[in-house]
Amino acid sequence: MTGGGYGGPGPFAGQPGPGPQNQPPHQGGWGANPGPQFPQAPAGGQQFGGPRLPPPPPPSSPPPPPQWGPGAPQPGPFGNQPPFPGQPPGGPGYLPMPTPKPARKPLLRLPSGKRRRQILLGAGAVAVVAALVAGGFMVFGGGGADEGGTGTAGEAVTAYLEALQNGDAKAALALGRDQPPDTSMLTDEILKKQMEKFPITDVKVLADLPMGDGGALVHVIAKVGGVDSDQSIRLEKPPPGQGWKLKSAAMTVEFNIDNTSPELAKYITVWDKPVPKSNKAYIFPGLIQLGSSNPAIDVGNSPAVGRTDPSLYEISTMSKLVFPDFKISDQGRQMVKDALKKALDECASSSSLEPPKCPNKAARSDFVADSAKWTAPANLDALTINFMDPKTGKVMIIGNAEFGISVRTQSGSTETGTFLATVFGNADLTQNPPIVDFDRA
Repeated sequence: MTGGGYGGPGPFAGQPGPGPQNQPPHQGGWGANPGPQFPQAPAGGQQFGGPRLPPPPPPSSPPPPPQWGPGAPQPGPFGNQPPFPGQPPGGPGYLPMPTPKPARKPLLRLPSGKRRRQILLGAGAVAVVAALVAGGFMVFGGGGADEGGTGTAGEAVTAYLEALQNGDAKAALALGRDQPPDTSMLTDEILKKQMEKFPITDVKVLADLPMGDGGALVHVIAKVGGVDSDQSIRLEKPPPGQGWKLKSAAMTVEFNIDNTSPELAKYITVWDKPVPKSNKAYIFPGLIQLGSSNPAIDVGNSPAVGRTDPSLYEISTMSKLVFPDFKISDQGRQMVKDALKKALDECASSSSLEPPKCPNKAARSDFVADSAKWTAPANLDALTINFMDPKTGKVMIIGNAEFGISVRTQSGSTETGTFLATVFGNADLTQNPPIVDFDRA
């Protein structure tokens, strides 16, 4: 292989370049006088650079397309090039390699009409989404209780607990998917009373875990009434287009009164409101203040069923079974004493030696029938009133009471003395005032 100025074959197709003896005088590609000639490579070597092109003419005469020297079509980076005009046939003459320009970003091209419409439609969709996000209250926070919700399950639990603590019954109900049939006990007034004794503070969501069915399990801790409470609360998957909510925002409270006298159970109240005939009350989680519409009776939660203070557990279940505990109230105790005194006075008003349904009796064979003059007991301190039976609504009365008596004998004399009666009876608190009944001992 013949060596050249740079040694080796030419850059295009590897053919040796022609020597200077084969290079005719070059005519400018632009029709102007030729410019200065570059030095030629030594004879027999590869000509790397051809004649330099002259500068373009003034703008008045637009330049024709540049042309390349003659020769057989050669493959190269620019494809097959046509020959320069006036160059004789023969080996190709090569211009200097053009200096590569720095790469630049392609100019933005306007899309076709169809694509432009697609872009405009896409932009409109983005604008709609942005409007929905900006007006998120319309999607997640507004409207009735069947709409709204929050972005995550953890946010729903936190918002619900905040609504309870703030005494906002409407906001709390809006975070429940299922609405209760009765809202008479779901008021701001009652909710604030619930929170006064058992406030919900220091709420913190520890985890918001997705479930396989699309729901979520929220692990939350808080203080309820100053006592630490730790609970996992499950939320169902929201319906399409709705945010996260609790299944129910109200707790269903049922009363275990199967072994309670209906006449006694009818006096049970919750926050001074009567229990519905369905035996179900709907109330927010928290303190359940039981009471009685009968002043002689106190109703509370039975201590026999364990801890009854509120906790986050109630929110996880939204149901509670209450075991009412019935006791005679202080006022009821006084009412029974008054009724007892009245009953004993009636027994003392009889002239019978054994008044019917009374504790006093003077059964001696030499006493003249119906000659007794009784004096009612002046002191009832020895009598006790306790133990209410929920099956009957009655309290037990037991003790001793001293009667005075004056009675004639068969011999015509009169005997005077006292009679210590054993009193055993009950008072029916389902009646107002209570009715006392004596069982003969």
